[in-house]
Amino acid sequence: MKIKRHSSSTKRFKVTGSGRIKMRRSNVGHNTRIRGKKRMKRLHQYKDIPSGLNDKVKRLLGLK
Repeated sequence: MKIKRHSSSTKRFKVTGSGRIKMRRSNVGHNTRIRGKKRMKRLHQYKDIPSGLNDKVKRLLGLK
C-alpha cells in the first residue's frame, strides 16, 4: 500500500540533497519595514529543524 505524505508538511519543509530537513523562519509575513535589512536577509534564509522534531517531521514527509 502506498503511504501518503502529510500535504501541509510538504509545503513547509524542504529536504536537501544530503537528507537534512530545512524550514522557513518566522516573522517575515508583514510589518517588515520595522526590521533592519540585515535581519530581514537572515530571516529569509532556511534553517535546520530542531533535533527534537527530526523523527516526527521525517514520518510526516514519508521518509521513515
